[in-house]
Amino acid sequence: PTGAHFSHFTRLKTPCASPPPPQSFIMSSPDSEEKIRQRNIAIGALLEEADADCKKLIGAYKPTETYKKNHSVMSHSIYTSAVIEKCLNYMKVETRRGANKDKIYKNKKLMVDRLILKIESCFPTVCDECTVEYKNTIHDSPPLTCFI
Repeated sequence: PTGAHFSHFTRLKTPCASPPPPQSFIMSSPDSEEKIRQRNIAIGALLEEADADCKKLIGAYKPTETYKKNHSVMSHSIYTSAVIEKCLNYMKVETRRGANKDKIYKNKKLMVDRLILKIESCFPTVCDECTVEYKNTIHDSPPLTCFI
């Protein structure tokens, strides 16, 4: 190849600039710093009554990290399925049903996903419907107490 076609071809072969590293889902601002502080308080409240295994696993969740990063850390082989199931039970998440006590979540990834959702449900948030801020704990039932 010669001429313009050749130069275009070589430009495609040259390495492109690397994309910027992924940023945390929470940007740095006074408002988000307060959000992080409130989330850390919620995690601390979960840890108060937890046993040592649950403290390690729940404590591995970092509110400044992405879902994917938290899922990867919490799915690590140092946390067995038994420990994850114990944490789900501590968080009042049903893990077995029926007379045979069949597992609801068939693998660690599903259990960790459910655990992350349960942890995040304890973070302070504002109801989209009534605009009231609420803070759930693992003892709240139902977890959302809206007055609508």
